[in-house]
Amino acid sequence: MNVTRESEIRSRATGERMLIAAFAAILMVCLCSAAAFGQCTLTGTLSTWNVAGNSDWNTGANWSPVGVPNSNPDSVCITYGTSTVTLEANASIASLQLAKGNTLGFNGNTQLSVFGTQMINAGQILINGGGGTNTYMFIDNSMTLSGAGTLTLSNTVSGGGATDLYANNGAATLTNQSTIQGEGSIGASGSALTLVNSSGGIIDANSTAGPLSLAPYIPAAGGITNAGLMEATNSGLLQLQNTTVNNAGGNITATGSAAQVQLYSGTDIQGGTLNTTSGGTLGSFQSGVTLDGSTAAGAVTVSAGSTYTGEGNSQTTVLGTINNKGSILLNGGGTNLYATAASTLTNQSTVQGEGTFGNNGSTFNERLRLLWQAAGLRRSGARLDAGLLHSQPDKSGHQAGEQCSGKAR
Repeated sequence: MNVTRESEIRSRATGERMLIAAFAAILMVCLCSAAAFGQCTLTGTLSTWNVAGNSDWNTGANWSPVGVPNSNPDSVCITYGTSTVTLEANASIASLQLAKGNTLGFNGNTQLSVFGTQMINAGQILINGGGGTNTYMFIDNSMTLSGAGTLTLSNTVSGGGATDLYANNGAATLTNQSTIQGEGSIGASGSALTLVNSSGGIIDANSTAGPLSLAPYIPAAGGITNAGLMEATNSGLLQLQNTTVNNAGGNITATGSAAQVQLYSGTDIQGGTLNTTSGGTLGSFQSGVTLDGSTAAGAVTVSAGSTYTGEGNSQTTVLGTINNKGSILLNGGGTNLYATAASTLTNQSTVQGEGTFGNNGSTFNERLRLLWQAAGLRRSGARLDAGLLHSQPDKSGHQAGEQCSGKAR
């Protein structure tokens, strides 16, 4: 009897051990599968990359289910292990998701049309153009770019060609909650793109090699809303042209001695903060640039330690309230800073240069008031370098400097 009971106990223990081992094996498979595949959060018809390595988009066996994704209803998940997927021919998809450690690279003369509402990028998207090739990502529906990854526009200097990110199927809005960087075009000519750079969103012109014509160029037809950061870094050039930027709560920044934010004709900056750090340059390079502190976006602020530069033969119109906590520098040769409506320049630092602080003898100065933010200039440290600036008198004959609460020095 005891022998039988002992046998039963041993048998039960063996069964339990086998059950535990089987459960552990299943658990390991699940964990490994989750680690290998990541997690795709897209819904609908899915094409999932199933190669834990580098290969090309256009091989059907690389996808599950088998077949190259190339239709509007198909959403693409590149979430398997760490892979580099190369787009070698044109394709159309719905939404797109990349997991961390994965890369989607475009060969020259390819295009990817995205018709969905999501692009979730925790990896890298590399759009490579130039060198005689034109490469595009078409935003064919209003969509959100999110995730901790980067979308890089790369344009080879020699050989011509372009790298563009823009709407190709009528008006569309791109909401950026991620990072877009490099050199190329966002909203190229003819694109009905509206760009929303959300709080936490970054648009960074950080190329160290591209010339002026290859800098990120943003003439977004629907305008730009920037609550995040739009910047030029390294030797990058960020150009804004023929667009209105609602910059409420946002920053436009040039960082680095070779970095430039260049404002061209038709650019209207509404509200927000303008910054230069480490020798960066930000300002107007043509006539027709407006700093607009008259809208619901609030005042335009030049931050402490920063300089807004009017380059030679440029013209900046100021509207509403402009808070100068840094410097406004007018380089000579037909450079103007003037107002076309009742405006206030609140100066806490320096306005200097060899341009015209006025409108060449028009009624400008009766419309512009200089308000200094302290009881006297000597205490605030602010100054108007009147010996360098031509300040046109108003109709009463008073010079601009005479409207200050203190004595200019």
